[in-house]
Amino acid sequence: MTRNILLLLSLTLTFLSASGQDNETYLKANAIRFDNPEKLSDNVYTLLSPFQIVMVGEMHGTNESAPLVSGFDKSFHHQRR
Repeated sequence: MTRNILLLLSLTLTFLSASGQDNETYLKANAIRFDNPEKLSDNVYTLLSPFQIVMVGEMHGTNESAPLVSGFDKSFHHQRR
């Protein structure tokens, strides 16, 4: 019984200290719009090259994600030469 209470208290304290964010506000402030996902500007490379991982997502389907990843690949290979 005491063990269960301690576990519950620990979990409660963990979740109380976690802070969330408003997804819509965060996305509006940090999202990057690409006009042509298959041909990215050098600014995209400059912006993203410091990161080891870049997450790519799609809100309404999968039509744009694949060309965008292809554009990233072309941009990063072109810049490394």
